[in-house]
Amino acid sequence: MAELNENQLLLLNNLIYLQGVADSNGKKVGDIVDSFLYSNGLDKSRNLSKVGTDDEYPCKMSKEEWLVILRAIEKDPQLRSLKVTDGRTGVMYDQSGKTIRGSDGKPLEVGMRAAAFVDPEGDATVVFRGTGGDYEWHDNGQGGYLSDTDQQIAALEYVESLKYDNITVTGHSKGGNKTQYVAILSDKVDRALSFDGQGFSKEFIEKYKDRIEANKHKITSISAMDDFVNCLLNPIAGTIKYIYTEKQEQFIYNHRPNIVLDENGQIRGEAEQGNIPKFINEFTIYINETMEEPYRSYALDGVLAFMESGAEGFEKEGEFQKWAGAAMVLSHLDDFAFNKIAEEYGDEVELVVAFIGAYLFPFIFADDFLNSLGKNIMNGINYLLDKLNQFGDWIVKQLAIAALKLIKTGKKVGEALTRFAEQVKMEWEKFKERAKELAKDIVVAGVRAAQAIERFKEKVKNAVASFFKSIAETTKKILKAIKHAWDKAVNDVSNSVNTAIHEAKAGISKRYQTFKSNIKLLAQLPKRAAGLITARKASGKKNYTAKILKGYSSHTSLKLAVDFGRLNHLKLKIKKFEDYLGSRVQQMLSQAERITSSTSRAYSEPNVQRQVHQVHRSCDQVRLRHRKVVAELQNKAKFLTHAEEQYRKIEGMISRDISMGVSF
Repeated sequence: MAELNENQLLLLNNLIYLQGVADSNGKKVGDIVDSFLYSNGLDKSRNLSKVGTDDEYPCKMSKEEWLVILRAIEKDPQLRSLKVTDGRTGVMYDQSGKTIRGSDGKPLEVGMRAAAFVDPEGDATVVFRGTGGDYEWHDNGQGGYLSDTDQQIAALEYVESLKYDNITVTGHSKGGNKTQYVAILSDKVDRALSFDGQGFSKEFIEKYKDRIEANKHKITSISAMDDFVNCLLNPIAGTIKYIYTEKQEQFIYNHRPNIVLDENGQIRGEAEQGNIPKFINEFTIYINETMEEPYRSYALDGVLAFMESGAEGFEKEGEFQKWAGAAMVLSHLDDFAFNKIAEEYGDEVELVVAFIGAYLFPFIFADDFLNSLGKNIMNGINYLLDKLNQFGDWIVKQLAIAALKLIKTGKKVGEALTRFAEQVKMEWEKFKERAKELAKDIVVAGVRAAQAIERFKEKVKNAVASFFKSIAETTKKILKAIKHAWDKAVNDVSNSVNTAIHEAKAGISKRYQTFKSNIKLLAQLPKRAAGLITARKASGKKNYTAKILKGYSSHTSLKLAVDFGRLNHLKLKIKKFEDYLGSRVQQMLSQAERITSSTSRAYSEPNVQRQVHQVHRSCDQVRLRHRKVVAELQNKAKFLTHAEEQYRKIEGMISRDISMGVSF
């Protein structure tokens, strides 16, 4: 048999309110309805003390309205075929087993009324009745501050006790709340329809958030558009529908279980939720979230006490708690209203409205004005803090960019200077090899000193020119890299270095011309010495050779001393460059460290500290690069010192060889 549709389930939700249904185990719905229609069975549910009032029949429905429900069920063969099983009425018994009756003489029903309606194929539909007395009214209040109430747990235990699986569960009002509860927590339920059932506390939402997410798809909530119960607290249904209803004579009628049915007992069309239920929903959620314990439970128990009659023997809250609870709830109304104003129009408008209210009614709205004023002050403070954080982020960003530039520049300079040092080293090694070869040629050649010296002249010329040319070209590359990467301070250093290099190049040219003249003179001296020696032998002046060599030695030493002086001048230039570069680098590092130090003191957030630490590391890397540059410059100075020594050795070798040649 097909599962029951929404209209059929709503008819059963109405039927369960009547006496003689839940306690009719084994009977079919058709027989029960026939007894209500044709055997005065409906009178069992009549309250004789309320004749002529809305409460003469259950749910504030008139006899005619109940007859519409019963006739709609009578015409439905599928509903008529259902059999009632496992009925529970909630009737209370005393210790002797006698039924406890209320002041009206009727059996006292405290708690759950439910029954299973089973079709011929064995599929079960469980129906829970709505609130049935003082005990359940109190339980409704507990649903606003507990995750599980006694009646919710009882409903779950009832469903779990049934022998059926794949159960459809439904209920109206409190029965709808129980329906949703068991649908979330029982695996035996695969479909649930709540009619006007209220929502749940934040405690329930927090405790069962995973199960709600996994099972809410099973729940459909159907409510009258102006119903004021389904909108209480937090909804959890996967599907929510609102049904159009006509304007009611009394607002309380909007919660009657037949309100969404037309005159033929059929569900009306869908509509939007009414404005009053929307307000109630937002306000009750606001109270549930903002009112702290134990005030929330005290206030809700007090408010629900207004719904308790006290005629059922259930001890209700006192009058003071009732009115105090109502006052506590209403005291949140103005807070809620001001919060809604702030959400819709902003905190500034809320402050203006609160000021006007406090000015006109200071005893009511003074606290709201102070709260709004405090909120606006905090907004201003938060705005300033946000701007300060943005400024701090900008500083950190700029420091990070500067650090990257320093790292990049240091890397380029370090690489360039490394290549420069390697080139200098390589060229100097070439120069030394050529000098060695030249000295060897002089020793081997002996008397052919003039030719050896001429070759020496050319080789020295080429070696020196190549050496200084290589240095000049490599230095130009370094200066070009520095010019593009560093700031104005480094550019100043580069200009100084360029000047030193140009002066060095000009000095090389002059020294080469002087050196060339000296070499030519050196080449001519042996010949002149030989001629003079021959002439003087005839004249008998033997010491003339020693005078010539002495004069030659003095002349050569003088010329080479000039070259040595220029070489020392170049060493001083390099030393000045080293000192200047060191001072500029140190100045840059000091400025970076001052910035990072002030930023570190002003901002203590971990991410800012990490950025500052990175800048410190970058400064350390620049300092390390500077040390390498200084080391390379010192090596270069050592090479020049070594060159000076080699020059002096060559001078001595030439003097000795010439002396030996002349003596020979």
